Amino acid sequence: MVRAGRRNALVLRCECDGHSILLLPALGRDGQEALMRRHPELRAEIVVAGLPARDEPLCDPLLEMLQPG
Repeated sequence: MVRAGRRNALVLRCECDGHSILLLPALGRDGQEALMRRHPELRAEIVVAGLPARDEPLCDPLLEMLQPG
């Protein structure tokens, strides 16, 4: 679980038929940075992300870390 501001956000990762899938809520930049700090080994072939009200959907450092295919 990643804390983004005052809200808690649930990030889910699963394996389906040999493919890793990551489901992200609409995390702002602070939430994305918290996720990267807490789980630097996180990778996913498929990323499904919500769109935050402000900020970019997924920052470049997070995409580089996840290495989606």
